[in-house]
Amino acid sequence: DPVQWMKDALSGHDTLKVKNDVAAGVVLAIPPFPHEEDPDEVIGNPIYGLDEAWEQFSPTAVMIAPGPDLKDGKVTKQKIYQSSGTMLGVVTGLGKTVTQAVDAAFKAIDKIKVSNLMVRDDIGESLEEELPVLQTLGYATAMRYK
Repeated sequence: DPVQWMKDALSGHDTLKVKNDVAAGVVLAIPPFPHEEDPDEVIGNPIYGLDEAWEQFSPTAVMIAPGPDLKDGKVTKQKIYQSSGTMLGVVTGLGKTVTQAVDAAFKAIDKIKVSNLMVRDDIGESLEEELPVLQTLGYATAMRYK
């Protein structure tokens, strides 16, 4: 809990616990990302399943507004998550290795449903070749790709 850690630090106690897990972030976007947008084209697109992935999602262009939702087998108007721009946010994943972190992020992404969702599927791939080079320079020495 970052608030508890800060409170402890103010009292002179260091209770910071650091994880050495690898983190991967994946941008979720809708067209015409990354280009100029027509507000009517991108605002109000329903986003379903976000509640199931919320702990791993950092929103950037998401709002809550009345929209279509399925309730008891009928389409009703409820307050739901909707787009408010082209870059919806970032989904993160943690793991002991790069591949585990990426897999955790994509497992959360699979729960999110929005039409025309754009997701890069090459996250971390170049790191497989680049990581050994970084490690010879003394960086990310504890990080493993697989």
